[in-house]
Amino acid sequence: MSTMKPILISGSLVYDRIMDFPGRFKDHILGGDARVLNLSFVVDRLVTSRGGTAGNIAHTVKLLDGDPVIVGALGTDGADYLAHFARAKIGTRYVARDTKHLTASAHIITDRDDNQITAFFSGTLPERTPRIAGVNENVSFATISPAHKQVMKRHLRECAKLGMTTMFDPGQQINTFTPEELRQMVRLADIVIGNDYEITILQERTGWDTKEILRRGGILIVTRGSKGSVIYHRGEGKNGGGIKILPSKPRRIVDPTGAGDAYRAGFLVGLAEGRPLAVAGRMGSVAASYAIETSGTQEHTFTKSDFWSRYKKNYGPIEA
Repeated sequence: MSTMKPILISGSLVYDRIMDFPGRFKDHILGGDARVLNLSFVVDRLVTSRGGTAGNIAHTVKLLDGDPVIVGALGTDGADYLAHFARAKIGTRYVARDTKHLTASAHIITDRDDNQITAFFSGTLPERTPRIAGVNENVSFATISPAHKQVMKRHLRECAKLGMTTMFDPGQQINTFTPEELRQMVRLADIVIGNDYEITILQERTGWDTKEILRRGGILIVTRGSKGSVIYHRGEGKNGGGIKILPSKPRRIVDPTGAGDAYRAGFLVGLAEGRPLAVAGRMGSVAASYAIETSGTQEHTFTKSDFWSRYKKNYGPIEA
């Protein structure tokens, strides 16, 4: 049983339909001034699995002996997901059921270069998602991950009001926020995380560079796929180069979908255990390396012994 405080996870609960396209998207998109885009891909694999940012992060937090507290909603077809959580011993006290709408779903096509095209169905209504104020657990950290825009705004405000240390993860919802809304979210968050593309958009839309984001928050994490990640923090020296986290090497690469959520889980557990930022970042990287070894975002598994063995193999001894 973990001794760390629970980690609150606000985000989507989704059924993923994951498809593999054996070619490259760029070979099928014509350049120039094309006024009509009509593409059709023949995929060689289709897998339906449980996903969504909240479910994915909770899965890996649990593997690391953490206590994930999910705040989200499922639709009329959510019984299978609830049964999955029960088997994994992940609590669903704050997972509401929408009795009129289907659960959200994502349809993801990945090409041979690991580029992705995703179509997302929102599913359950925002008002069905419980409020953070109703959570009774004494949480250590919270993450506000992609879900309905209204839910993300409401939950981040509630976390800030309650004094929780909170990570803002705009993800694929970043373009739905106005520039001022993004600035408000960054001001409320203690940690901002995104991949290099998302952080570039965040900086363009807010007009804030890395230094300005840190001045309002405290930590900025930029994930870079196979290039690893960089953790910037307010207290770093004049050079401001951030803490560079090299990627952990997987045994094999099967599917990159869900690696980012696994990284977030590993990082949050590291913080909840009181570890230095560099160690937490490496924990995120190790968790991500397991996720890409399997198809599906909640199919990977590991023991704590295996996890720390891989950590030491990639990074050496664990700092205190």
